[in-house]
Amino acid sequence: MALTLRDIADHVGLSKQAVSQALNETGRLRPETRDRVRMAARQLGYRRNAAARATTIGRHGCLAMLVSTSSMRSTISDGLIDGIQLVTQEQQLNLMLVRLPDEKLSDATVLPRALEESASDGFLVDYTHGIPRRMIDLIRRHDIPAVWINSKQTSDCVRPDDLEAAREATQHLLSLGHRRIAYADWGHGPEFPEPHYSVADRREGYALAMQAAGLTPRLMVADEGHSIRPPARIPFARDMLSAADRPSAVLCYGPAEAEPLMHAALCMGLTVPGDLSVACFADAPIKWFGPHLTVWRPPASEVGRQATLMLLKKIRQPDKTWPVLKLPFAFYPEGATCAPPNMV
Repeated sequence: MALTLRDIADHVGLSKQAVSQALNETGRLRPETRDRVRMAARQLGYRRNAAARATTIGRHGCLAMLVSTSSMRSTISDGLIDGIQLVTQEQQLNLMLVRLPDEKLSDATVLPRALEESASDGFLVDYTHGIPRRMIDLIRRHDIPAVWINSKQTSDCVRPDDLEAAREATQHLLSLGHRRIAYADWGHGPEFPEPHYSVADRREGYALAMQAAGLTPRLMVADEGHSIRPPARIPFARDMLSAADRPSAVLCYGPAEAEPLMHAALCMGLTVPGDLSVACFADAPIKWFGPHLTVWRPPASEVGRQATLMLLKKIRQPDKTWPVLKLPFAFYPEGATCAPPNMV
């Protein structure tokens, strides 16, 4: 026989109405009372009737993650999903994936219908760059509860603080005594179409730290075209490291720069970190050539958690805009590819 609200009420010594309020987030119960009822419901194995709950409180108890059909525009990492699920499981909510092509995302009828047909209360928008302007306007015009993830918006947005992370990483290299510090980004040339905001923010954070130290930024980037193609990256790195005033440290946009850079350095007989310190931004610890790479990790799980919490606030107050939340990167403490310079 299915467990009922009356069963839970008898178990915790409250009224059926109080139990309903606790599970449906209505009424004015104390937080500790709500927590006690929810814990009892979980222990007893109570499963709510989603349709009845939606009718009662005007919400479905389901969130939708809105992504593009282009993998270049939406990134779903394990950490991001873990952070989202921490909240949805705690709040006993469902999570649905809604995947639409760009032309659908810009259609005035599609987004409201997608929210309705998915029986969802709001969108976590995992659409990071190259976002159609019309899509943003439609979400705002229809008052669709939505929070943007890893995207640079003016409000209702949770993202890593790439600029501050790059400034912090550069300051770390400066604190070790480096002065010839370069910044490498080989995947985003001047003709790259609509790059992610992190491309500009990481370069700016690096440049700000260098300029604050009275030093001139040294960019190891593509001078033309879409990018430096992978086969040309090791030769490009060798040329940079063969210069008379070669850098003693390089901060890399990501692993796609760090790997060929370290390969080139080791092939030239340079030691890492003795002759060359290397640091980069990456989603996970990296160990290619022996020592763990010195890494600053974006807070993927915390971005997912905070975005979901913000969306729940947005659902309760759809007319209110929430300020942008920028989250710090984490320094990976076991990184061993940065040390004081030993070059003359």
